[in-house]
Order: sequence, then structure tokens, then C-alpha cells
Amino acid sequence: MTTFSQLNLHPQLVQAVEALGFTEPTPIQSAMIPVMLAGQDVIGQAQTGTGKTAAFALPILQRLQPDANHIQCLVLTPTRELAVQVAKAMHDFGRPLATRVLPVYGGEPYGRQISRLNKGVDIVVGTPGRLLDLIERGVLDLSRVQSVVLDEADEMLSMGFIEDIEAILTATPGERQTALFSATVSPEIRRLASRYLRNPESISIQREQVTVAAIEQRHYIVYEAEKLGALTRLFEVEPITSALIFVRTRAGTGELAAELSTRGFPAEALSGELEQEERRTRDEPLPAQPDQGARRHRRSCPRAGHRPYLARLQLRLARRSRNLRPSHRAHGTRRQERHRTVAGYAQRTLACGTHRGLYQDLRPACDHPNRRSH
Repeated sequence: MTTFSQLNLHPQLVQAVEALGFTEPTPIQSAMIPVMLAGQDVIGQAQTGTGKTAAFALPILQRLQPDANHIQCLVLTPTRELAVQVAKAMHDFGRPLATRVLPVYGGEPYGRQISRLNKGVDIVVGTPGRLLDLIERGVLDLSRVQSVVLDEADEMLSMGFIEDIEAILTATPGERQTALFSATVSPEIRRLASRYLRNPESISIQREQVTVAAIEQRHYIVYEAEKLGALTRLFEVEPITSALIFVRTRAGTGELAAELSTRGFPAEALSGELEQEERRTRDEPLPAQPDQGARRHRRSCPRAGHRPYLARLQLRLARRSRNLRPSHRAHGTRRQERHRTVAGYAQRTLACGTHRGLYQDLRPACDHPNRRSH
């Protein structure tokens, strides 16, 4: 059995990892850490839950120069939630080294983030849009960055961030170390890697199991005109007190919320057009209605940056699902103890689970299958 100490990590990092409850490295960590410690570029193909955050965080932390007065590492993430989670994980791992980590993302005032940058940080973790804004304002200097990580690169590309990513990478030194992580390696990912990575080593790790017994998955064959009726029927016959429903467009979230409300099911819409404070307000549990008890529902547009209320979530439903991978994102609520149902339905075709990119903001920062329970 391989241990973290056998990966040539600094004793302080090993102690920090063990103090956080990790007992042994996952396959991607065992494969990735030595490569990144050697300074080589790398492409990591891994699903959520394989421990990829620690796979790039630990070698980067070890290679940081102490007492440096410039940004040494940049991590790009598709969403603010993932930026916060990755930043927290890197801060926790790097606590013994007094590592300064700053998450930057949209929806927050510039002043606080600029102030932290001016005081000096070692690692910046952020979303492409806000990072590019800070670069254009002249307050984010990446000219001396040693390491760049593109976390969930496939998600960033699917969200239309390719131009922002390229502009950000152009602001970094050409001799940097670059690590790219993606659940899938599409032609677009290969083109990005061929342009910005130098002779990268490819590492592919597949999870043996991505769902647990507490998650029940179903599918329904429904015609387009019958979807709303099928959805309300599901709420009527099943003991559902809360649900999170994914739709394809922002307009669809409001339309479905209105239809559910008129049928007696209290509902609110979440989408990317909402201001961050309004999203936070809607992230709280909906108040119970006198005639509906505790029945609460939310609809979400896939690209909305939000953190839904999970403690009582009982149903996740993907509407109009396409190109589905049945269990790829179904484990987003797997650490909750209550039983979950993940359902999908589509016109004339079988659908199960959710499609790529819908539930990334609900992952733990460093989901590690070998983590001890406390």
C-alpha cells in the first residue's frame, strides 16, 4: 500500500493530509503527484470523487518558494463554488506552510479581492471572467506564475470560456508548469492542450462506482406536451417534500416555476441572471405553505452559480435531458444520509440522471474515497 510519505512529499504536508483524515493516496494522486513534483505538464482525466484536488494541490504547495512576494500559482475553475472549495482545500493542506490562498469570482465586490492581492498571496483560485477583469484592471500580475491548473476544463469550455482562458494563459510565463483536468478529453480539450501544454503526460483514472445505494435512479418516457402533467403527478403521488429540477434555459426556469406555483406547488427559479445576493436569499429553504405542508421546489438553469439547500433534498429531476451519462453527477448528494431519487424524462427517448455539467457546485472541495469519518 502506497502512503503519502512514499510520494516524496514534505513531512509537513504529510502531517497536514493525515490531520485532515486522509489515510492513503487515491490512484490519481499516486500517479499525478510524482509527475507534478518533477515539474512536468500533465493532463488528468478523472471524474469527481477521485481526489484530483489533492493530486495537484500537494505538489504545487511543495514547490512554492517561501517568502515570495508574487503570485506563484493560478487555478482556474468554472464556478465560484468550485473556486471557493478548491481554495479552502489548498489553504487547509498548506496551513503548516502558512500558504496564502485567495479565491476570486464574480458577484463579490472588487475592493476586498484587490486589497488581498495588494497585500500579497501565493495562490489565486478563480473563475475566468473575474480573473480577466482583474488582469485588465492591472491588479492581477501573473508574469511570475510558476504553475497553472485548469480544473474541469471541459466544463469551462462548454460554458464558453475558451477566449477568457486563452487570454489568461497569455498573461502567464511560457515556461510555467500546466496541469489540465477534465472528465472527458474531447477534440477541443486536445487542441487546448496542444497549444498551451508542453509534452504533457496523460493520466486517466476511472471510478469503479459513482453512485451509492441511497440514490435511486429512474427514467420516464414522456412526450413534450405531457411533461408538466407528469411532473405534477409525480409530486402528487410521491412523498416529496423538496426537489431540485434542472431545465435547459434561463427562461425555462421562470416558466416552470410559474406553472408549478399555479398548480399549488410553491416554487422559485434560480438562474445565472440573478445577482449573487438574490441567489443566496433563494438558496435558503422555501417557507412551508399552509395548504402544502413542507413541499418545496426549486428549478435551476445548468449554468447558474448557486448552492441549493441540500439538507432536505429528496428529488433531483433532469428535464429535456440529452447526452446523458446516468450516474456521472448523481453522487452530488451522496454524503447526505437521507434517501434520494434521481429521475429524468425526455421526449420519446430514455433519460436517466443529469447531463454533463449540471451539478458540479455541490461537490466537496476534495472528495476522497479514503477519507476517515470523524
